[in-house]
Amino acid sequence: MALTGKTIGQLELLQFPTNDTLIPVEYVGDTYHINFSSITYTEGTYSQLYTEANNGVLTPGRFYLMTDYQTCYDQPNFDQNGDPIVTGNYKTGSTEPILLLSISTTGFSPTVYSTLYPQDKISYDITWNLTEVTNSPAKGRITERIDSSNNRTDYDFRSVQFIRYHGFFSENLYQGKVTIDGSGLVTGTDTTFSSSVVGDIIGIKTDFAGPISCFKYYQIVGITGETSMNVTGKTIVPVVDTYYTSGTNLPEHSSPIQCNVSGGTFDNYTEYYTFQSGVSITNTFIGNNENYDTFILSNNVFKTGSYRDNIFGGNSVGNTFDDDMDSNTCGSFFRYNIITNDFDDNIIGPSFQYNIIECDFRNNIIADLFQYNMIGDEDVENFDNNRIGEQFEYNYITGTDPFNNNNIGSYFGRSVINGSFINNTVVGNFDFNVIRSGSIQNNFIGNDFFSNNFQNDFRNNYIVGDFHDNNIYSTLQENKFGYSCYNNTFGDPAFPFTYSFFRNNIGGLFSFNHFSGDTVSNTIGDQCSLNNVDTNFSYNKIGSNFQSNTIGDGFGFGVGSAQGNTIGNYFYNNTIGEYFYNNVVVDGFYSNTIVDSFQLNNVKFSLSSTDFTSATHVYGNYNCELFINSTSAQRLSYYDGSDVLTIVNINS
Repeated sequence: MALTGKTIGQLELLQFPTNDTLIPVEYVGDTYHINFSSITYTEGTYSQLYTEANNGVLTPGRFYLMTDYQTCYDQPNFDQNGDPIVTGNYKTGSTEPILLLSISTTGFSPTVYSTLYPQDKISYDITWNLTEVTNSPAKGRITERIDSSNNRTDYDFRSVQFIRYHGFFSENLYQGKVTIDGSGLVTGTDTTFSSSVVGDIIGIKTDFAGPISCFKYYQIVGITGETSMNVTGKTIVPVVDTYYTSGTNLPEHSSPIQCNVSGGTFDNYTEYYTFQSGVSITNTFIGNNENYDTFILSNNVFKTGSYRDNIFGGNSVGNTFDDDMDSNTCGSFFRYNIITNDFDDNIIGPSFQYNIIECDFRNNIIADLFQYNMIGDEDVENFDNNRIGEQFEYNYITGTDPFNNNNIGSYFGRSVINGSFINNTVVGNFDFNVIRSGSIQNNFIGNDFFSNNFQNDFRNNYIVGDFHDNNIYSTLQENKFGYSCYNNTFGDPAFPFTYSFFRNNIGGLFSFNHFSGDTVSNTIGDQCSLNNVDTNFSYNKIGSNFQSNTIGDGFGFGVGSAQGNTIGNYFYNNTIGEYFYNNVVVDGFYSNTIVDSFQLNNVKFSLSSTDFTSATHVYGNYNCELFINSTSAQRLSYYDGSDVLTIVNINS
């Protein structure tokens, strides 16, 4: 029959070759054919051939058929904590005779041929005679196998099977937090428990006590009060004041570690080959597991899906692949992931580890140490089209709103994002954040922006510098923060979602301030610190060194509507009454005590250490007016033809 144009794997298998069978060979750079009968070989068992090699009695250039070859291996297995189980691991595959070529009196060529799968390219090591964990007998080891679809592993994927257990992931967070002790008693804060949830699965956030997921899952066995319940699990990890969630079943038997919940289907498991029968998979590379931990096998399973044009590097272990996931290039240490959705068109750098990904998560370029994350969705296309830099780690990201179109610089880490965080460019640390239930979007964030709690709208901000250790509650938007703006509290933590601090341009060292209420549309210079300001601090322009002031209501608010002050530099250590607005104050206004209704003044000279509580007021700088709060509530104006500071007692 003429050449068909088919690959070897597409040709029909010839069950019984005869002397008329021709085989192509290569010799000294030229190609020839030989009859099947030209191949002479010596049959023997593994033990016989291993002994002959050790004794140096092989015939160089002779073929040897190992009639009893089986893959003998220690099956990777892990308990609920991710610790290896090292008993009961020994497994053997079916017999597959292989043809070896001796290249010396003591050794064989690493390339061998299978009589069952002649289209496979196989590399083999005859010296592997004991398995790595149980020290059980082995008959050599297949160190590389490539099929006709260009799928490659560094083990015998046709014989080796891997265990998969029941598992959970999470798509949302409950309101409030919980504490769990070592006995399984769960105590809630700002949340309530219902008896209807008995028997359900609950996930409690840990510091990544297991190799997969940031949650430890338990079964609820009893409700003992509105804020207390009992749970059970094989291992209970005590944590204090942390997030909790419901447990959603992963696709059946997807987890490479045992389920933490016992009983019924939770204890069952399935053994899978790497590539399942009937699933079209091409061009996958799972190999070079050189720095293996305990088990030499990389423990990857492709359950269903396309997986076309993927390249996975070495030390890519522990994955359970599901659904499309096509056209990806993933580097070394792509491991312990459970991916059960599209996840396509990504280029992943080294060390994308320990993730559960149950979302579309597509068109991303990820580089370096994007690890320990659980990225879920609620059937929406979120967290896509991102370019992520180094060390984006320890995150739990989920919710109905997308986290997408981000360009993340080095180390955006340890965040819990349950809501919209979109179209951001983050360069720098930006870590220890909790972002929940709102749109934090269109931000450019500089270095060292971390240890924040954000809730609701924090959007359209340009932040460069330290700006860390903040608690920001509701509607802080369209701001520009300068360098070293940190340790601030915006809004009242007792009343979140009620505060608006927006359209501000803040200079450096904006620190240790407490603003409560509508603080809006301000431009504030450097070194604004240690101030305590009540509601409606608005429409002000404030210079540098605005520090250590105690300011009552209406600083920049009055006559039923927002007003504004223009404040110079070095406005500090003042005690300001209510309704201080529509004033122009030059540099050096400090250590003064101002009564209510200080308004419409043009203070042109430095003023310090003046006490106005006895109704003594400063006014009279050029064309200056002063509304005062006094017994006669007079409106005074003064002009003496010079810029001389005048102090007048209203009752004189």
